[in-house]
Amino acid sequence: MASAARAGRACAQFGARGRDGRTATHELIGRSTGWRPFDSAAWRAERLLDSCGLTDPAFRSELPPTYPLAVRVDTEELGIPDAPGRLNGGNWIRWLEPARLTDRLERRTTITEVDSKDARSGRLLLYTLGSEFRRCADQRVVATARHVTIRRYPHETPRPPAPSTSTPKPEEMPMLLEVTPRSRDLVRYAAATDDYYEAHYDEPFARASGLPGVIVHGLLKLAWFARAALDWAGPGARVRELAGSYRGIDLVGEPFRIHGSPEPEPGGDSGSGGVRLRLSGRSASGALTTTGHAVVSGGTREL
Repeated sequence: MASAARAGRACAQFGARGRDGRTATHELIGRSTGWRPFDSAAWRAERLLDSCGLTDPAFRSELPPTYPLAVRVDTEELGIPDAPGRLNGGNWIRWLEPARLTDRLERRTTITEVDSKDARSGRLLLYTLGSEFRRCADQRVVATARHVTIRRYPHETPRPPAPSTSTPKPEEMPMLLEVTPRSRDLVRYAAATDDYYEAHYDEPFARASGLPGVIVHGLLKLAWFARAALDWAGPGARVRELAGSYRGIDLVGEPFRIHGSPEPEPGGDSGSGGVRLRLSGRSASGALTTTGHAVVSGGTREL
């Protein structure tokens, strides 16, 4: 009850001042859920695997690479207010050791940073959430993660879209994977993650929100990044680290192409081991919509 009251006060403060400044939202930094049971259900993992096309039998017993990110955090409990528009700014995860679907896990999520900026589409409030996942049996942390959730408040007077001044720069890295997302994929992903934001399935809602159509979940694109990296590395490979930043949207029924190539580790070592791949995702028009990287180990590829 106390946490709910604090969340209510934070929302009330935001309603009074959040549109004009970020004083109230900065008060949320450091707020944490505490350690809570984490739902590592086999049926969720199965739907996640089916929606992104990962077929490695090992993931029928292990947690899939993006599973900890895909199970949503209750942002209202943390005091993060809702808004007319909600966006995923990016995700990052590092696996410290494998976790099985039968493991009992706990998660702790903390607001680590709050920022704001004025964009053409409206005022954006960006909340960075850091999460840890530990095994209940031995209290060992198996993964750490980071997520940027965005709340968008449209301008009272709509601004015209920015004119297109250039054609997309040709992709220099080889293509690793091409997928054409179907409505079925998004529905299965939504069921696995409880992400039923209307922009992912309701076309009239999406268009009324200023979008050109039903958009693909950012985390589904990240799952395709994981699939592309594992396909590149070969059978037996595992993702040790994965990151994605969402710079543009991708639509149902249009190809999404992932390109990638090995790159040196920043600073020499990520701490995760394995080979680091730079990854990019492009829409049917060639626009760069998603950037990121993966660190993979094992597999059959010879370097």
